[in-house]
Amino acid sequence: MKKLNWYWIGTQYADGNWLRPSKENSYFFRGKDDNSFTVTTFCGKQTGTYELHQESIAIVIDVIIDEKWVESKTEGRFFDDFNDVINLDQDGNRLSLRISNDDGVMHFQQK
Repeated sequence: MKKLNWYWIGTQYADGNWLRPSKENSYFFRGKDDNSFTVTTFCGKQTGTYELHQESIAIVIDVIIDEKWVESKTEGRFFDDFNDVINLDQDGNRLSLRISNDDGVMHFQQK
């Protein structure tokens, strides 16, 4: 993952439903040099790591969600999905992260 901001535009689940950020550009991640990245969300900033093998990816984010954001279903689901990503596909300024068990795809875009 290059050192660029990738903005989450939404996750489409296997049942066809979508989860989108309530405010555009409020969720994004940026890769760093050491196979780590930062994720900035409406509720704050977290750090994660990844291992990339061809098109497969393993992501780990240790998340501590502040008590005032516990009710945010978007925040919790976003991080749950991010931790379950198994595959990526990049096409220009678009990035798709496939969630395990074919549960859905997280869509990101550079801006």
